[in-house]
Amino acid sequence: AHDREKRDEQRRREACESLRILVFGHVGNETLPISEKHRVFEERVGTDEEVSKFVERWVEMDDDGNGSVDFTELTQLLRRGADRFLVSRCVHFFSSRLAQERSFRGADADEAEPMHRKGSVDSTSSPKGGRQGSSKAIRKEDMMRVLWLKATDADIARMNGIFDMHWLARLAVPALPILPKKRRRELLETFQDLDVNMSGRVSYSELVEVGLVDDDMCKDLQRKYNKGRCGTFDFEEFLEILCPFGFRAHQDVKQATSKDGQIMKFVKCACGAQDFHGWLMEDTMASLVGQYTFTL
Repeated sequence: AHDREKRDEQRRREACESLRILVFGHVGNETLPISEKHRVFEERVGTDEEVSKFVERWVEMDDDGNGSVDFTELTQLLRRGADRFLVSRCVHFFSSRLAQERSFRGADADEAEPMHRKGSVDSTSSPKGGRQGSSKAIRKEDMMRVLWLKATDADIARMNGIFDMHWLARLAVPALPILPKKRRRELLETFQDLDVNMSGRVSYSELVEVGLVDDDMCKDLQRKYNKGRCGTFDFEEFLEILCPFGFRAHQDVKQATSKDGQIMKFVKCACGAQDFHGWLMEDTMASLVGQYTFTL
């Protein structure tokens, strides 16, 4: 039994070294003296930079974008110039280890909870809604436990949060520019013309009366912008209504439309101990439903 444990530990270390080279380009103990090189196998948590690099490699390996990596996808690294021996060693390790672990845990283990239950980043599927039923599917948590051999469940949860931050940052789009001052002044003049009683608010019906919109469009605008259900809007809301595609109406706006007519939103999402803030396309957000919980 002792010899078997010793062999298993040696295989784990070899897999760790191989996967680290494939992911990071190095093991991480190259500069340490021989007597201290084993310290890399005692690491529990990756740095922000290391997890970011892991996200990059994960995207490369997950060719079909289903959120998990099978052995065919893992071998695709060879096409990108990866060392055949290192890839072969990782394939062999994961195939034997996953078969052993999932056989031990039983069939129910393959029905693991999605990693991104609403409001949670501490579970087992990856950000794209990974396939969970296949014994040949390698989850990112599986790889994390090889890259950082001493990682605990809490360490994995922490790195999942870092992973999510980098993942969402890759999906984020740049903020649109603020509406030019000249156009803002023009709209202000139009608003002041509409605001005949100088109350600072204008009714939606007045937009129809002056011919800016028709009845149907007015109803659509009210459904979209009439936040207080008061039937009126102020200047900031007026800017949002008439802001042209490709611009943000003002600094605090949480929704905008790109030049090609695609809606984008400024959102917040809890990622472990951190919060992601950024602009995401509405289509992207729709593809992440059930994996992340976004707030505006």
